[in-house]
Amino acid sequence: KGIDLHTAGPVDIYSGADGTIVEKLYRDDYGNMLVIDHGGGVFTRYAHLERFEPGLETGSIVTAGQVIGVMGSTASYRIPRHLHYEVLTGEWGARAGSFALTPVDPFSFLP
Repeated sequence: KGIDLHTAGPVDIYSGADGTIVEKLYRDDYGNMLVIDHGGGVFTRYAHLERFEPGLETGSIVTAGQVIGVMGSTASYRIPRHLHYEVLTGEWGARAGSFALTPVDPFSFLP
């Protein structure tokens, strides 16, 4: 459903494109996670963050390259430090949130 990027130490995580944060929460399986709506039915999910960048909330506008958090290992089970990154498509539904969207292979966008 996405890709995992690993590192030994904490590193900043950046928004992949301009957008609006539509989910900022903790889940046992995804840990600290953010979902950004980039418009046109395209969303990105950033999971297992050690922490969120201060001041970011649901509804916050972010720009491409803006720091949104720090790579971490949050979840209800022991995992190594990494970022779980997903590209999602579809129509946002407040009841189901991002888990009603369709995961897309992020490498399919490369030329």
